[in-house]
Amino acid sequence: MLLALAIGYAAAVYHGAMQRRMRELYDSSIRDSLTGMFNRRGAMDLMKKAVDRHAGRSAMLVVDIDNLKLINDMRGHTTGDAVLARTSEAIRASLKEGDACARLGDEFLIFAAGRDADGAKDIARDILARLAEGMPLAGASFTVSMGIAISDGEETDFANVDSALHQARAEGRNRISVFDPPNQAEREPARLAKTTT
Repeated sequence: MLLALAIGYAAAVYHGAMQRRMRELYDSSIRDSLTGMFNRRGAMDLMKKAVDRHAGRSAMLVVDIDNLKLINDMRGHTTGDAVLARTSEAIRASLKEGDACARLGDEFLIFAAGRDADGAKDIARDILARLAEGMPLAGASFTVSMGIAISDGEETDFANVDSALHQARAEGRNRISVFDPPNQAEREPARLAKTTT
């Protein structure tokens, strides 16, 4: 009887440890190791669930670090990683409960349910203001460009956010661009002329 209990206990402990390990492995497969945000794989599932949960108006933003490749080439990947980490911190601090974010390579994706263009621009301006506080790394400065697209709840295709981002880049970077189908894109120069240390 005692042997059976001991075997049962050992099996339960082993099963629990295996379940924890599987959860850890799954979590590491959908998260970016540098920022802790969802990666591209995790983002797809996250965005689909967010869109399915919210049928009303919502906004999607893409945040792109201007000239990140140049930062990596000139200052090294350690500085580039610090810039990515600093940007992810500013994004997280600018979001409300229910907003979702992910890192997709050199860009960050944000889904904000219930936001119109003004609400999305508020997020973008908040990110810029937080980045204006500087970096705890001497000599590193950078700017970001952002594209915004709005869904009215009937259409969940946010491909237009890329068009808005390309517009922001084309107009000199360091700015916010909102995709507006009738008027193409509404551009707003960023409130931050330069992010300094």
